Amino acid sequence: MLTRLLAPDAFGLMAIVVILLTGLEMLSDVGIDASLIQNRRGDKLPFVKTAWTIKVLRGILISGVVVALAGPVSQFYGKPELYEILLIIAICPMLDGFSSNAPALATRQLWMGRVTVARLASHLLAICVMIGWAWFSPTVWAIVAGHLVNAAAVMVSSHFIFPKWKAKFGWERECAWEIIHFGKWIFLTSMLIFLAGQIDRLSLAKLVPLDVVGFYSIGFMWAALPVQAVQTWIAKIVFPLSSKVLRETDADREGLRDYRRRLMLVCVMSIALAAVLAEPFFRLIYPETYWPSIEFLTVLLAGSVVRIFDESYRVYNLAADQVKYTTFGSAISILIFAVLLMPCYSAFGAHGIAVAYSLSHVGSLFVSIFGAQKIQLSDLRFDVFVIVLGGASYFLLNVLI
Repeated sequence: MLTRLLAPDAFGLMAIVVILLTGLEMLSDVGIDASLIQNRRGDKLPFVKTAWTIKVLRGILISGVVVALAGPVSQFYGKPELYEILLIIAICPMLDGFSSNAPALATRQLWMGRVTVARLASHLLAICVMIGWAWFSPTVWAIVAGHLVNAAAVMVSSHFIFPKWKAKFGWERECAWEIIHFGKWIFLTSMLIFLAGQIDRLSLAKLVPLDVVGFYSIGFMWAALPVQAVQTWIAKIVFPLSSKVLRETDADREGLRDYRRRLMLVCVMSIALAAVLAEPFFRLIYPETYWPSIEFLTVLLAGSVVRIFDESYRVYNLAADQVKYTTFGSAISILIFAVLLMPCYSAFGAHGIAVAYSLSHVGSLFVSIFGAQKIQLSDLRFDVFVIVLGGASYFLLNVLI
């Protein structure tokens, strides 16, 4: 709907803003929610208070950095309008910082009903605001307003979905040390994950016109949907479950492996179908102006398969306190992308960046598999079988549809 109301360069501008916000959030990530879920004391009051205090301070810090960077970023990209957008969007990290720890504590107990409903309601409200604003004023500010509304709705709802977990300030040195000690690898990992996950669009914004960045961003948005769905499922279900299982002396690894197999099979077959239907889907819902996104989407969906397999192993490494494998994997992804960027760009133009990005995650996947093997949770034969099955299904569906 928004693509029928807004020009492609609006999405290009917001791609830059979202990358900056995501980068700052990940560069300051010390694994607060992960600590609340994984730590044996994660549900104790002193630990919860300390975690929330760190979270609030982090949110304020990020907002301040966004304000400070607004001028330099707008000058770097030669887009004066970015300055005002960044000044307003800087409110979002602060709102996130004041969100309650209740969703993380609920995830620890696998109580996901209220959390899921609250998040979906917040996103739906934001979408309605964006569409309504764009209808009356078709500018990039419609997307900015949606981001602000979503951040505010998530923050407010987090304090009411589980009233018994009230957010309070507090500080216990031992708890803070445990959070920061656990988060030292997460901090470095988050920085590298950000670069590995956003480096394609950061590079694209300097190499091609802004409307092409918009086309790429729309293709990336759709290709990232299955990855984001799996990441959410893993964070809310698989991570707390894996943490609980691996804390036990007689860990049921076979049960975790079977669960992962079912998840991967559904994901790969769904992406194969999505790749086949991508072109008719785009031609149905998007005006012709946006059809260049189709080719980006097709390439990036192949990369999404690799990313999903990688995420499925990363969660085991995180639950087993083996965050270093995710760190090393992300570093290798960045290195592979840097090596492939210019050759792929020279050979395929803007589409070559999508090719380089998709291939770069293969390195991270192999490092994650190596880490999972250390805790007897790798399943390489099944992975190869599912990938071959997915590829065969894609070609067969292309013939039939």
